[in-house]
Amino acid sequence: MTITNDDRENTVNTQQAAQTGTESQTLKVWIQDSRGQWIKTDLPSSDISNHAPNDRVQLNLTDRLQSNQIWSIPNIYQSKEILTLASEAKRSILIQCKQGKTYMQHFLAVCEGWGAVSRIVIINRSTALVTYENESDVAKITSGVYNESKSEKINQLEKRIFRFAKQRKAAESNLECENVTALSHSNLHEKLMNKKLGEQMRELGDRVKQTDDRKRVWFFVLQCIQDILDLSHPDHRALPFGSVVNGFASENSDLDIVITKEGNLGRSDGKPVLQNMQRALRQLQTYTINSILRARVPIVKFNHTLTGVCGDISYGNCSGIKASVYLNAISQFSPSVVPFIMTVKLWSIHYMDWFPQKFVFTALALFYLQQCRVIPPIGSLKIENDSSCDFKKWTCDVVLSPEELLHGYFKFYKCFDFHNKDICLDTGEIIPKRGYFENLITNPFSDGENAYEDIISRLPEDKMLYIQTCMGESLRVLNESPDSLILGNRSYQ
Repeated sequence: MTITNDDRENTVNTQQAAQTGTESQTLKVWIQDSRGQWIKTDLPSSDISNHAPNDRVQLNLTDRLQSNQIWSIPNIYQSKEILTLASEAKRSILIQCKQGKTYMQHFLAVCEGWGAVSRIVIINRSTALVTYENESDVAKITSGVYNESKSEKINQLEKRIFRFAKQRKAAESNLECENVTALSHSNLHEKLMNKKLGEQMRELGDRVKQTDDRKRVWFFVLQCIQDILDLSHPDHRALPFGSVVNGFASENSDLDIVITKEGNLGRSDGKPVLQNMQRALRQLQTYTINSILRARVPIVKFNHTLTGVCGDISYGNCSGIKASVYLNAISQFSPSVVPFIMTVKLWSIHYMDWFPQKFVFTALALFYLQQCRVIPPIGSLKIENDSSCDFKKWTCDVVLSPEELLHGYFKFYKCFDFHNKDICLDTGEIIPKRGYFENLITNPFSDGENAYEDIISRLPEDKMLYIQTCMGESLRVLNESPDSLILGNRSYQ
């Protein structure tokens, strides 16, 4: 698909700072300060006429203020799905059977004797997630009030995790719970073989819809992290963000967790909290830890060995939470969005493995979707709150297949003038280049109060040129043998 200059000029690029009463409107804008650094700041509408032209304002502020179109999006953290997953996690325990699959059914029957079980998810041959109907039953179990027969030995590894061992032979037991499922472990390469490009892309999109049980496991591990956090910092919360909640999850997605303190949305005092978490997790048998606490953004990397869930724990990453809300809404704007984004993510993993910041390619994909009018500018979206919202819902009236979007994506950026131009996700506009020897992709989800969150990536010209070369090669493959692009010569899970 070819994007004309007229299309770009007509792209929706409005944002309204909706304020009640007589307060003046304010906009978050990127400007260059006296030191040449790009910063995000408030600009009241009353100051526009007095704004110095040499500040190089990124946006056409007058046009933005004259347009009042704002599109409302739901808050995924207040959705029924997320609240249900969180509730189920509080009503769940994890059991590990040392003898493996042979005695698993017997131990599950033992768990049924502790309370009414509503769901069982078999994670692997030796581990299962057991969810009870009543949280009070779990409270008794986790406090050590449970029946232990002479035929098994039970070791409580942490608050919600128990290891079972068979002491002597016991009669076979039948399960009463009928809601028993097992996590799928499919081979993606085999699923994509012998399929057309469009079918491959839709297969990637469908895999997002097949993660319900995996979400239950992710949220259980999240609850375990919260339990540990409550011991030393009861006024803090562990929240998920990233692919687990943003609508672009797959079987092997990591669990990204941010710790926040009530009434404090910044990163202040975050390192001591992460250090305490690191010490607590290392004392448990169920985690392996690899911390990066001296980095610009401190992170505790963990692997929950019983479930196979890997993830990062950070502190005060408010932009990550906001991005999850926006991306979840964007994933529902068109049926083609998820297959397209998931394909770009897979492409970046296998063809851009040398580049550490894979979200850059998702950001480029979002901007291309804005150029196609599949999604609106990020700045024109507003998160609904508890009160009534008068803003309209975004309706996509552009019909483009996932494969058309992928072809246009590579063609668009292969020819993009990165030497002189940058992209702006906030306004959906192509703007003058802000760096002398690098391209800046700014974070539309940042509030401008934390410099670490303001920039998604700084791309030197040589790296940008190489990325464009790779996109040009991918475009050639799409034209000559489209069904081989995703598969290539690689084998992956």
